[in-house]
Amino acid sequence: MAKKIEDAGPFEGFPVAALDFYDDLEVDNTKSFWEAHKHIYTESVLAPMKALAAALAEEFGAAKIYRPYRDVRFAKDKTPYKTHQSLLRTWHGYDGTSQTLEDDPYDVLDEARYLVGARLVFGRMTAPVP
Repeated sequence: MAKKIEDAGPFEGFPVAALDFYDDLEVDNTKSFWEAHKHIYTESVLAPMKALAAALAEEFGAAKIYRPYRDVRFAKDKTPYKTHQSLLRTWHGYDGTSQTLEDDPYDVLDEARYLVGARLVFGRMTAPVP
């Protein structure tokens, strides 16, 4: 599997194994399950997500793939893993030049999220009003 998004192969969709992985993770969201099935996550979820990010990068810009681990320090729900995979990319700012929120606080954020439980891929754009 490619270490960097730029090294990913062509995007060919998410296999059924990704859906099955998250179905099973919803039933058994434990470290032991994760460790025993991490190879499925790596091959069927992470690799296609990297390929999708790479395929969209030229037209839409670089993306960040979220980690699969939940921050459970202050949560009532202590399940350790997310049951979806997401990527986030920053859209160009209103002036057409910015790439990050640090460069322009009025950048538009566009998030593509792969929600396996809902069998859905969606995009969302949000922008602060100047």
